[in-house]
Amino acid sequence: MALQTAIRCRHRLGAVFAMSSYMSDDSWFYSALADTSRKTNFPPVFMAHGTNDNFIQYSWGESTARQIRELGVPVVFTPVNGAAHEMVPQELESLFRWIKETIPLESP
Repeated sequence: MALQTAIRCRHRLGAVFAMSSYMSDDSWFYSALADTSRKTNFPPVFMAHGTNDNFIQYSWGESTARQIRELGVPVVFTPVNGAAHEMVPQELESLFRWIKETIPLESP
């Protein structure tokens, strides 16, 4: 859902994160992202996925990250060892660290 929202958004986003998510290999998303104007405005992406996810296969998330990266978008894909389809502290810590690095706070 986050990736689809980001590709449709008319405003420049600072970043997008997708947890335990995927886009099917034949999704319209990839052709839309391949459009140069969309690619240059698409924000960096953080994805995390539990290696024991029994709802959305880990390999689907991994494939999505690879395909987005191949289209020139910076993607961080973080495996969460042992996690199922859930949010765990390790995953949130990785996300928060990435947000701080990707969208630094401006000093007054």
